[in-house]
Amino acid sequence: MKIYIVKYNPLLFKANMSKIEHLLVNKILKNEIYSERYGLQIIENNNIYQIESKFDTKMEIKKYNDMDLLLDCTTYNANNVISQLPIDYILSKNWYFEYKINKQSKLKLIVKCINERNEEMEDNFIPIDLYFEYEDDKLDFKHKFFQEEFNMLLSHLN
Repeated sequence: MKIYIVKYNPLLFKANMSKIEHLLVNKILKNEIYSERYGLQIIENNNIYQIESKFDTKMEIKKYNDMDLLLDCTTYNANNVISQLPIDYILSKNWYFEYKINKQSKLKLIVKCINERNEEMEDNFIPIDLYFEYEDDKLDFKHKFFQEEFNMLLSHLN
């Protein structure tokens, strides 16, 4: 389940990326290929995956500490593709930064970035999407551990 903060601009997180580095558990490069005919495909670790989504129309907005949170229960399946790439496509190279309070946590903060290297060829990651991912079907905003972890991750967003 994805949790989005309604009306939050991911660019605001850029200034805090170095401050939260100690919580970084994963940094993944995904080459995303969009084509009219085949939809979304992802190249990751030299494998090509066709992404299929099962939309859950029960998206809802919940209030949490004066914030509106959008809960998205859409599931995605990545099917291995053994074929060539489409002829007409748009390629997007995206970096996914995953942050967790601890390794056993069911909650993680995902920041999707593009990399615009500067003249010295140094990485310059620009956040373009930001959301939380909760690895359980049942989300209870009043659960003590969820609140602690969620509030700790939220504190790094401002």
